[in-house]
Amino acid sequence: HQIEAAADQIVRSLELEPNFADAYLWQSLILSTAKNGQAAQSAIQEGFRRNPNYSVTYIFALGRALFAMHDYEAAFEQFERSIERNPNFLPGRVYRVFTLEALGQADAARQARTELEATHPRYEQSAGYRYFLSE
Repeated sequence: HQIEAAADQIVRSLELEPNFADAYLWQSLILSTAKNGQAAQSAIQEGFRRNPNYSVTYIFALGRALFAMHDYEAAFEQFERSIERNPNFLPGRVYRVFTLEALGQADAARQARTELEATHPRYEQSAGYRYFLSE
């Protein structure tokens, strides 16, 4: 929960190794947590550029950047894409629920939460949920 310190460390990491694609991924996640969606989107786009064999987490980071910019429809598409790529990817499923709620789609959000609970019955106890997703 030390967003400013984390942001500083990522900048330092990129000064040391500007080609480290995953640093752009983490920079994007940090920036979206800080509600700086535009910068988060720029960072993850640079990560995609530097790593054409990106992981599902990159897709999620793009969704988070779009969510931070309140572009919920575009964010939803990325969270769906992350789940298609990895049906067990917890962050994509959690943010799908958040995004449907933000879009005012209560019935779809309830269904998504039911699916989340079916695939991850103890998701609220996971470290990823407690420290990363429950902001």
